[in-house]
Parts: sequence; C-alpha cells; structure tokens
Amino acid sequence: LFFTGLLALFINSLLQRTGRIEQEVRERTRQLHESEARLQDIMDHSPALIFVKDLAGKYQLCNELFMRVCRRPRSEIIGRTDQEIFPAELAKLYRQNDEAVMAAGRPMEFEETGIGPEGVRMCLVQKFPLLDDNGRTYALCGIATDITDRLAAAQEKLQLERQFLETQKLESLGVLAGGI
Repeated sequence: LFFTGLLALFINSLLQRTGRIEQEVRERTRQLHESEARLQDIMDHSPALIFVKDLAGKYQLCNELFMRVCRRPRSEIIGRTDQEIFPAELAKLYRQNDEAVMAAGRPMEFEETGIGPEGVRMCLVQKFPLLDDNGRTYALCGIATDITDRLAAAQEKLQLERQFLETQKLESLGVLAGGI
C-alpha cells in the first residue's frame, strides 16, 4: 500500500510536469509562428526582392515582390532551384554568383539581369551567407534592388552632357569663325 501511494504520487508529479512542458511547448510554438509571420510581413513590405536559398540552391523563403517578378505563387518557388524557375542562362549566372559567395564566406554584390513583368531589368544584388551558431553556412540570402531606371537616367544624363559639350564646341567654333 505504501509503494502504491508512492507510485501514485510519482506518476502525478510526472503528469504535472508533462502538462507544464506541453504548455511551454505550445507557448513557444505560438511565439515562433508570430516571429515567422512578423519576418514575412517585413519582407513582403520591402521595396526590394528578398530570398533565401539552402546550400543546394533551393528557395526556402521569398517575398511578395519576388513572387510578382517571377509571376509564380510561393508554392511554385519554395523548394525549387533557379534552373526550375528562370531561363537557363540566367539560372546559371545566379548559381555561379551564389557559389562565389559560399566559397568566399562573405557578403558580395552583383549586377544581375532579370526578366519580370516589365521586361528585362537590371538589379543590384547583395548576397550573403547565413551562418549557424558554429559559424557554418547553412543558407544564402539575397536582397535585390531594381536599378534599371537609375541606369537609364544616368545614361540619359551622360548623353545630354555629351550633347551639351558638342554644342559648346560648335558655339566656340562659331565665335572663332566669326572673329576671322
């Protein structure tokens, strides 16, 4: 009888502890889901394309803008590689740049061409390795800013400057010719 009572007390203690652990797991799971939702909200409201790929080059995360540019829902991006999403030539370039970042183990910047709803676009892409607690790379993150309009404006400015210089030269020649 004594052992039965002791055993019942021990089992009751284990059940209480198990209940507390289950409650803590539920709370931490809820907090994790909130944190993931917060991160996705931040990414989705960014004016830049944002993505995360695993070491095999498979997409693990992407934002709304990335999905719009790819013209695919998240379900057709996550778990797929560049080769499955983009034209072969672009996919090869993206993967080469990814591998350069992984080999260097540090952030790198690239100008990459992309094809979106508006046609061919040029992006400035920051790529960097994501590291675990031991300093080992477990994924690659990329943040791409469309610089097509900026490059076009710079090209137009350069062309206007050339035209202005040419006009100045012609005016100078006119003044010289008029003085002779």
